[in-house]
Amino acid sequence: MKKEYRVKKSSEIEKIMKTKQSKANADFVIYKNENHEHDHFRFAISVSKKYGNAVQRNKIKRKIREAVSKMNIDDNYDIFIIVRTKNQNLSFNEIVDSITSLLKKQKIMRWIMKNSTRIQLLIVTLLLVTFLSACSTDVYTSPIGTEGGTRWVQWIVEQIADFTYWISNNTGGYYFVGLIIVTLIVRTAGWPIYAKSNALTMNMQQAQPELNALKEKYLGKTDEASQKKMQAETLQIYKKYKINPLGCLLPFLQMPIFIAMYQVVRRIPLSLGVDGTRDYSDLNFSFLWIDNLAGKDQFYILPILVGVLMFLYQQYSMKKPEYLENKKYKTAQAAQSEKTMKMMSYFMVIMLVSIAVTNAGIALYWIIGNAYQFLQTYMNRRSNFKKIALQKDKF
Repeated sequence: MKKEYRVKKSSEIEKIMKTKQSKANADFVIYKNENHEHDHFRFAISVSKKYGNAVQRNKIKRKIREAVSKMNIDDNYDIFIIVRTKNQNLSFNEIVDSITSLLKKQKIMRWIMKNSTRIQLLIVTLLLVTFLSACSTDVYTSPIGTEGGTRWVQWIVEQIADFTYWISNNTGGYYFVGLIIVTLIVRTAGWPIYAKSNALTMNMQQAQPELNALKEKYLGKTDEASQKKMQAETLQIYKKYKINPLGCLLPFLQMPIFIAMYQVVRRIPLSLGVDGTRDYSDLNFSFLWIDNLAGKDQFYILPILVGVLMFLYQQYSMKKPEYLENKKYKTAQAAQSEKTMKMMSYFMVIMLVSIAVTNAGIALYWIIGNAYQFLQTYMNRRSNFKKIALQKDKF
């Protein structure tokens, strides 16, 4: 293991031990100390002379270094490992198991997605694909106006469908024109919610250095008085940066509309006035090389565009702009969240493409929606850059 991963100074080891955050078993004692000054974890090892001679002590140190090098330890910690055991026959696997158990108790092991978890996540994704593509849900393959589904959602579906029909009829009778216009209207109507959610994220990023400094200030102080002071100071920081803890719920306000839009796109071409359902049969459902947007794109051009656009957007949106980068105070939890989000984004692309292959109308809807969302993100970032510049002088 590289030398920069080792804690060498005795003053730093003393600092780790002063935290009194330790876990022990029959073989080892492990102290930890949170440290954001390095972009990786560091560790030190202590072996008493009672363990054996210099050769024996160096031998177990090498085993411990090798064991630690194979572990996924939180980058924001320094750890101090003290050897308690006098068992000189401790195997490498026993050392790994013993240290791992203590690190887990210390809650400084990074979470790694196991293959079994990936498989479970893939199964969930496939189930979502099945659900959204209506393989097992009649409402998605039924004309608008058919009995079934959640009543208030169906009311929203009917209103949006009638509005889409009205626009299509007044723009040459082409369904795809009405679909594009309504998609843009719905996305524009949801812009204030998107902008508010985006502003909350920006404010949280700005406040993060102070929140982390506050956490470090009260590290190890578990008494009631200290906890109350910490809560009060946290609220002051929230107030300073205008952070509303409930703001994370804002995106859910758009969900009923997006669910309704998804149903509208799938069901309008099926609504031909049979058995008292809505009649949109006089619309032209063709689009360029596609005869009917209710069917598949035989050349798979639209599904490919969905995948490419979605992938590019995910890459752009997950890459933080420079004014929000905060590498010094980037916690392991934040880093792991980013990795999880990245993994989920790949599954999202697969899911959308899988559905887009089955329905050209849905593919066109997502292409327009994702392109518009790309524009939203770009414009919000430009606006936020100006806000950050003004707030730097204020704070």
